[in-house]
Amino acid sequence: MSLELLFDEPMVGQSRYGEYYLYAVKNGTDQEYSFFAPAEVNEQIKTLKKGERFEITKTAEQKGTKIVTSYNV
Repeated sequence: MSLELLFDEPMVGQSRYGEYYLYAVKNGTDQEYSFFAPAEVNEQIKTLKKGERFEITKTAEQKGTKIVTSYNV
């Protein structure tokens, strides 16, 4: 998925599940979306500036009885 940042920094907050990072993005259309970035994705995109584009891919791999997800930005 290809996304464009609409602001330089995310809105950071706290929920009962821990800290969250909320970004406003567009995906190539005029439609705006909210993107709750996992901590590992936030670490990779927090240096990007408004208007910059990035691609993100989520992969899942089964290890024993667990499914482990990872993100490639």
